[in-house]
Amino acid sequence: MTATDQPPSVEDAGAKRPEEAPEHRILRAAAQLAGTAILAGSIATLVGSVLAFAFPVLFLFVLPWPFLPLAAASGGIAGGAGLAVGRALGWRVTVERVVVPAAAGVASFPVLLAVSGITWGVPPWLWVAWIVAAVAAAMYGHRRTLRHPLDEWRPVLVRLLVGAGLTVGISAFFLLPSAQWLGGAVPTFLALGGVLLLSGILVSLGPFPSRTSAALAWAGFTLLVASVLAVMVGVTLQSRLAAIEVGPPPPPTVWAGDPADFDPTSDRPRDPSVIDVPPPTLDVGRAQFAALAAATLEAAGPEARWRDEPGVVVREVDCGDGRTALRIDAEFAMGEITDVTTDEQDRAVTEANLAAADRIVLAWSAAGLGTPEVLHGEPILGGAAMSAVDFAKVDFAFGVAQPRIEGRCLPNG
Repeated sequence: MTATDQPPSVEDAGAKRPEEAPEHRILRAAAQLAGTAILAGSIATLVGSVLAFAFPVLFLFVLPWPFLPLAAASGGIAGGAGLAVGRALGWRVTVERVVVPAAAGVASFPVLLAVSGITWGVPPWLWVAWIVAAVAAAMYGHRRTLRHPLDEWRPVLVRLLVGAGLTVGISAFFLLPSAQWLGGAVPTFLALGGVLLLSGILVSLGPFPSRTSAALAWAGFTLLVASVLAVMVGVTLQSRLAAIEVGPPPPPTVWAGDPADFDPTSDRPRDPSVIDVPPPTLDVGRAQFAALAAATLEAAGPEARWRDEPGVVVREVDCGDGRTALRIDAEFAMGEITDVTTDEQDRAVTEANLAAADRIVLAWSAAGLGTPEVLHGEPILGGAAMSAVDFAKVDFAFGVAQPRIEGRCLPNG
């Protein structure tokens, strides 16, 4: 074999490869860290959700599903930025190990504030869990980047796009259905997200015959992303502007006559035949309210937790002119709802409160009040045979039921 037939040496083959600029290596390492962290958070969420559905007890310990991928994404991007700054300034790896998690924890905090605003607040413990997830994702991405650095952009971009697509899909699945301004457009936006994800993967995989074709492909992908974002922003602004133009709902019609002639069970003036019924004496009214209080306690059952002791208290209110009105304003719950209770427990308490309220309404009706009716979604009864009662109803607040009985002004004598 002649000298001209000799294969090129390793040194000659390596010499033909152009040397990469340092800033390109730094940028690729930062993108690799971010992509690895985002992808890890999304995969952990998918695995955790599957395990939680198989073993419901895990619902007590796993982060709410949209929060974990969002925390990992914000932590990964912030950690990648910290790595880029550290390597651009020539810091050592030991300093990087401190800068990356610190940047992830600090820079992901504004994202948590935005998510908290979208979901109408988050419990305090979730703030700590968010920071832990963001820092853990960034540290994992940094470790993988140090041990297995990638020398090409293609796998880095694929990792970024797949991780970002999973994050958007998981978050949209849990958050978008609660966004009223999207209405029935949620499947459309999810489909567009899938198209963007597939397009990004195809564009990043290539290969392209020339730099010009690659630039055109990336330009088209960027235009597609910008178009989808523009549509989403336009729909949001249109919905908000329409709400501003329509304005708040008109106030309910209020009876302008004598308050004593107003019937709260129908939001209308009282029937004159009912108004003319003379009120009983105060002693008779006390007996009626005592019977209603006992019926309320018995119907709620021994498991009810009452705000007051002994549970249902009859109060007397001075009406003036020698008259007194009786009132019951109680509150109870069939369990406890806190920031750390699960959705299943909250749902069980709410259903138990509703069942107890139904029993109370039936007990009131059996004791002599009117036929139960529903006003604004809540049961309400008139006085009927118990002439000392104006009306009785059960209101509901967060986690509690509030039995309320309002009496008529009765003569003291």
